[in-house]
Amino acid sequence: MKRLLAFIMIGVLSLALLLPSEALAGAKQRHRWEGVAIGLGAALLLGAMAHQAAAPPMVVEPEPVYYAPPDRAWIPAHYEVRYVKDGYWTKVWVPEYYDAYGRHIHGYYDDRYVERERPARVWVPGHWE
Repeated sequence: MKRLLAFIMIGVLSLALLLPSEALAGAKQRHRWEGVAIGLGAALLLGAMAHQAAAPPMVVEPEPVYYAPPDRAWIPAHYEVRYVKDGYWTKVWVPEYYDAYGRHIHGYYDDRYVERERPARVWVPGHWE
């Protein structure tokens, strides 16, 4: 905003100084080349100011940020209750029946494995986390 205001102020001042009244100009043919040089210099100066105003702002790279790793916490040893899958063998009575061919099968004991989930206390040693 300050740059734009300065640009406008310089433009207004240069116009006020370069456009005096015709009474001060003298003869039309007098100092023709001096006027051309002044006009050319003003155009070059105005062009330089315009290009400076349109230049992109200078970008400064920020300093790198270094992050410290988080502090590690010691978890003391403790017991936890976890569910453990296990099972056991047992004898199951199978009553008498007739098979698919019509033969009579007497009742008998059969060994079966029974799966289960049971809670168990598990020791967890201390560790860093």
